[in-house]
Formats: sequence, structure tokens, C-alpha cells
Amino acid sequence: MNLLFVQILREVDALETTLSSVALSHSGRMLFSGTAKGTLWSLKYPLTIPGEWQELQGHGSQISKVTLSTSCIFVFT
Repeated sequence: MNLLFVQILREVDALETTLSSVALSHSGRMLFSGTAKGTLWSLKYPLTIPGEWQELQGHGSQISKVTLSTSCIFVFT
């Protein structure tokens, strides 16, 4: 059995928004997150305090999965 151990390095306030799905870019410099209200967040990674992100509206309900193309040019939700 493989176990994944995760260490929390930093917590950033998400302004009472529930993040429903998360994807890290292949370069490790951008983090993308879908939210329960249907928006997509694009965050600089590693995370800073206060957090820096852009919020894009694109769905009428929760985003259940976020993934990136192999070239990291496209984000799919």
C-alpha cells in the first residue's frame, strides 16, 4: 500500500470560498482551482500571503475537475 504524506506549508484565506478541484501547472508556477460557485481561480505558486489570484466566471455551478493540457496553454474544467 502506498501512502502519500502531505505537509501543509502555508494557508491562504480563500475568502469563504470553497475550492472544489485543484491542478498544479507542469512548471510548478501556477495553481488552478475550481470553486463551488462555478468560478476558476488562477493563483501564483508558491502561494503568498496575502494570496494573489484572478477569478474567472465560466460555470453556473460547482467545478468538479480542473486539468491542464500537456503544454499548459489550456485549462479544462
